[in-house]
Amino acid sequence: NVFSCISIVITVCGFGLSVQNEPVEAQLGWSPSPRTAQLMEIEELICHPRWEWDCEEARAVAYCESWLKPHIVRRNTNGTYDHGLFQINSVWQPAKPEVWSDILDPQTNVEVAHHIWLTGDRSWRFWVCQP
Repeated sequence: NVFSCISIVITVCGFGLSVQNEPVEAQLGWSPSPRTAQLMEIEELICHPRWEWDCEEARAVAYCESWLKPHIVRRNTNGTYDHGLFQINSVWQPAKPEVWSDILDPQTNVEVAHHIWLTGDRSWRFWVCQP
């Protein structure tokens, strides 16, 4: 009958949106995969209010540079290396020597990226990837 079909749709939609103000994850007993959880943490870190950049731009640059994989290190043809989420080039080591040993740590990488962004007059001009 048509009414039971409508009732089922409403029930399914109601369950999918929220039941008793619980997140969908809690309703389904779902938890994110380790990679999904890592991505969520990285995006929260990049978009933290302490950074003065546009969140969407910063995420786009980090994604383009590293696919949001924090431990990527690439050697460039000129002998320098790019490190971490924002692929911070080793030429920046003298600017932040006190944290360089932790440059692959997501928090440190984002902090150094923000410093570089500020140094570049609040722009992405020091990155290959542009938002």
